[in-house]
Amino acid sequence: MQQDQDRKKTMLCLKIHEDDNIAIATQHLSPGERVEMGGSEIEVRDDIAPFHKMALRRIGANEEIIRYGVPIGRSTQDIEPGAHVHLHNMKSSYIPTYLRSTNGFDATPCEVEEHDHR
Repeated sequence: MQQDQDRKKTMLCLKIHEDDNIAIATQHLSPGERVEMGGSEIEVRDDIAPFHKMALRRIGANEEIIRYGVPIGRSTQDIEPGAHVHLHNMKSSYIPTYLRSTNGFDATPCEVEEHDHR
């Protein structure tokens, strides 16, 4: 029975890469729930929707947010362990690919062939 409860605590979040300072919720998390990650327990501080991010440790203001081993943005304020990490407390570093182009976005229509499928 205890083993099942421990397994449930561990399956609430996913940490993909060892450098990650956030985990991804696998289901809705409520304040006060306890999640086990890497041998330690973290108390959830906020409502966290499935597939949203939760801080695994204290993240200082302007510190990189690391997901899947890759920086995805910076915190805009201190974030405590167990807190929801989203656009209210981080600035994303996402840049759409078309903005990186030096020539701008080139959308050239392709020709369409019609087929008679009788």
